[in-house]
Amino acid sequence: MFLDTLITLFNSWPATILAGIELIACLIFIFTLLRFFGASGLYCYVAVTLIAANIQVLKGGQFIFPPHPIAMGTLLFGTIALVFDIITEYYGKPAALRGVRLGFVVLCFFTVLMLITVGVRPLDPKTLAPDSLFLYENHLHIKALFMPMPAILAASLISYLISQSTDVLIFRLIKQMTHDRWLWVRAVLSTSVSAFIDTCIFSFLAWKLFSPAPISWQTLMIVYIFGTYPLRLICSFGLSPFIYFARHFLPKQHHEHLSKL
Repeated sequence: MFLDTLITLFNSWPATILAGIELIACLIFIFTLLRFFGASGLYCYVAVTLIAANIQVLKGGQFIFPPHPIAMGTLLFGTIALVFDIITEYYGKPAALRGVRLGFVVLCFFTVLMLITVGVRPLDPKTLAPDSLFLYENHLHIKALFMPMPAILAASLISYLISQSTDVLIFRLIKQMTHDRWLWVRAVLSTSVSAFIDTCIFSFLAWKLFSPAPISWQTLMIVYIFGTYPLRLICSFGLSPFIYFARHFLPKQHHEHLSKL
C-alpha cells in the first residue's frame, strides 16, 4: 500500500530530516490558519497540536543532537510556545490566556473520549470472521497507545497550565518594560523559562510520580529533562523571528489596523 511504502521510506531517513519536514509543515499551517482565521485559527492549531504532542511523547527518536534517544513531541511544544507569543503580541494577553484555557479543555475532552473508546468491551476474536479480526487487533493497539493517557494527561495539563501561563505573563511583562521594543528578547526569554518549567514538571510527573513503572532518576534527567530542554532552547531561538514574520499573515482587517498605529 502507498502508506506502508511511504512509512518505509521515512524510516530510511534520519530523524533530524523528518523533524525538519514536521517543522515546515507546522509553520505552513500556523501562518495559513492565522491568515484566514486569525486568533481562532491559532486556537485550533494549539488544540490539535497539544493532542498530537501528548501522543508523540510516547515514542522516542534518535537525533543528531543529543547522542542518546529522546522523547518526541519537543518540536510541537516549541511551536505551541511560538503560537502563544504570536497571540500575545498581536491579540493581547487576555486572548493568549483564553487560548491556554481552551487547550486545557480540549485535551481533557479528547482523553475522556479515548478512555470511553478503550472501555467499550472488545469483540471476541473467536466469533469474528477472518476478515474482521482487525477490529480486535485495533482494540489492542488503541489500548496500548491510550492507556498511559491518564498519567500523561495529568502531567501534561499541570505542566501546560503553569508553563504557558508563565510564558504569556513573562512575554507581556517584558513587552511593557521595554515599551513594545525588543520583540526577540521577550520571545526568547519567555519561551526559555516556560520551556524549562514545562520540561521539569511534565517529566517528573509523567515518568516518575504518576507512572506505574517509574524510570530511574538518571534516565529522567538525561533523556527527558536535559535531553529535551536544549532542543526546546534551540526551538526558542530559531522560531522567534517568525513572530515578526507573522505580522504579514494577519487577517487583512487586523493588518490594516496595525498599519495605522
